[in-house]
Amino acid sequence: MNESAVTCNQYLLYIDEYEALICRQCECAIAGAKSHVERHFRERHKTVALKDRKKLAQFADGLRVTDPRQLNVPKTLTKPIDGIRLRRGFECEKCELVCVSETYMVKHSYKRHAWKMDAEATMKTTTKVWRSCWVQTFLPHNHGGYFVVNVDDAPTEREKQSNEDGDVWKGNIDDMIENVLHRAAQRDEENRIQDGIVNDNMQAVDRTPWLTRTGWLRQFEGRNMIEITKASLLSGKQERGAMKEISESVQRVLQYCMNGVYDLNRRNWDVIRFWLNSAQMNVADDKPFSLDKGEDTMKRYGEYWQRLATRVVDEVECSDQGVSRRREEDRHVDDRSKRQIDHAFGL
Repeated sequence: MNESAVTCNQYLLYIDEYEALICRQCECAIAGAKSHVERHFRERHKTVALKDRKKLAQFADGLRVTDPRQLNVPKTLTKPIDGIRLRRGFECEKCELVCVSETYMVKHSYKRHAWKMDAEATMKTTTKVWRSCWVQTFLPHNHGGYFVVNVDDAPTEREKQSNEDGDVWKGNIDDMIENVLHRAAQRDEENRIQDGIVNDNMQAVDRTPWLTRTGWLRQFEGRNMIEITKASLLSGKQERGAMKEISESVQRVLQYCMNGVYDLNRRNWDVIRFWLNSAQMNVADDKPFSLDKGEDTMKRYGEYWQRLATRVVDEVECSDQGVSRRREEDRHVDDRSKRQIDHAFGL
């Protein structure tokens, strides 16, 4: 079995009988369109590498897949369907409604079938018009579409994991714990990655005038700033000939500029500092550019510009030589960025 097949089988399961494409991590069916599969893994499973997402999308594009909402499934199955979650549910004996919430079933029975609890009885002892059963659905969580599954094993013969929706079989207790820990770690990793993704719908408090003027929110929307930051670290670049000269010159230029600001103060040209502090080209700020810049501040600010300058030069060199120093999925400068770089350098 080749690497591509292994990757696809790790994340996807195709059930020919129902023409259903199952996401193994979500334990539900997904639409089979190439764009939908790629978007599903990009948005829901961010730990899946870009190259693997493309393989999965290509794999799904060659299958005949029915929309999960239109799958034709019998009301009762003799055995569970592999790949989708098996959970405790309830079936109405009057109209065959199937759900996973007994509270919902009680409301349904009361409204549709005029059911009432027996006098002086509890929910456990009263006569019910529904029965407990095992159910599955191809649809995502809380989207309905449940059907009954007849399971030969008695529930007491397997360990069960309880949650607010019902009981879910997960094999023995060790497997259950391992599964829970794995999912928790996966969610933590996806949340960590999501925190680094630039969103153009940022809160107003995060929209600084500088970010608005540069348009970086639009430029980097949907990209992982954590990975971009890693790619622009100075490690090793300062020791490479021309890169070292560029890095050192950045600090000299910034210090030269700051000396010019101090000179404005000595000449009593303070009005210029209001324009320097503005993020708009045609409007002065209501506060002057601050002169209180410590050595640590200038050093840290200089390092940001050093990283930017060396990163830009590195990208231009890679493009001109036709050589990529990184894997394709690790490169974050697209054609638009390249044109901007060329324009900035007069190339």
